Amino acid sequence: AGKKARSSSPAKSRGQKKSQQAASPPKPPEPQPEPATPSDLEPGTRVVISGLQNARELNGRSAIVFSFEHSRGRYIVELEDGGGQKGVRPQNLTSKGEATGAVAAKARAASANASNAAARDRKFE
Repeated sequence: AGKKARSSSPAKSRGQKKSQQAASPPKPPEPQPEPATPSDLEPGTRVVISGLQNARELNGRSAIVFSFEHSRGRYIVELEDGGGQKGVRPQNLTSKGEATGAVAAKARAASANASNAAARDRKFE
C-alpha cells in the first residue's frame, strides 16, 4: 500500500543505453592559412598601428619595425613612445616611410647583427 510506482520512461530508466546514432566520418583538417610574409617593411621603417580588436589602445600609435617573425606571421615593432615591443600582423601596419632617431638606429643595428650572425653560421656549415 505504501509503494510508489516507478516510471517506465526510457529516458529515466537505468541501465538502458541510448540508441547509437550513425557515426559520421571525421572531417578533414581545415586548410591552414598561408603564413604572412614580410612585405616592404624593412627594419627602421616607421609604421602606424590600426585595426586591432584585442589591443585597441595600440591603434593610432607609431612604432618602428625591428624584424619579421615568420613562425608567428607578425612584425616585431617597438612603440616610439617607449611602450616596448609588440608582435603585429602585417595588415595592421601602415608604412609612414623611413624613420630617423634612436629607435630606428637600434632597429637597423639589430637587423644588421642578425644578418651577420646568419652569414657567419652559413660559413661554418
